[in-house]
Amino acid sequence: MKTDGCITDIAEIFIGANDQKITLFIAAEALMNDPTKYLGYCALMDNNNNPTSGNALKEFESDVSKLKKVTWCLEVDPISESKGYTAELLYIIRRNNSTKKFFKKTIQAKKDKDGCIVAKLNGPDVDPGNDYYYNIAFAVSKPDGNSEVFIIDPKLRGTVQVYYAVVKHCD
Repeated sequence: MKTDGCITDIAEIFIGANDQKITLFIAAEALMNDPTKYLGYCALMDNNNNPTSGNALKEFESDVSKLKKVTWCLEVDPISESKGYTAELLYIIRRNNSTKKFFKKTIQAKKDKDGCIVAKLNGPDVDPGNDYYYNIAFAVSKPDGNSEVFIIDPKLRGTVQVYYAVVKHCD
């Protein structure tokens, strides 16, 4: 639109979401006392979603954007921790039914100083509407050293934020 010698236009600005942090919370003592129902003793939360627990973990989705980072962390409830229960993330791996590639490389189990696993979203398929199916593997140990490995299978969903701006160009 042209007025007063100026052109006013509306521009779309695409801005990706922030880095995503996904935290797995574990009630370690309860989980180890009843490992067949382990989903009931776990919860996931990310920057955007309310905590999800139980069978709903299978539907948990985190929104992510290209060139951003995803950080996976694990926390043990304070009561279990005070009794000597521990847990650690083992790996993050793409499930076989995931046809999309959100990462160029296999996510390494290399952990940061807090025991979290970090990966950059630089794969070709991190686009709005695409889903990435993956597994989080973690181990829980009792105070006596006996441990078990568990797997949770959430999803990542490609997204982008669109903002509109009024742009005015004058001669």
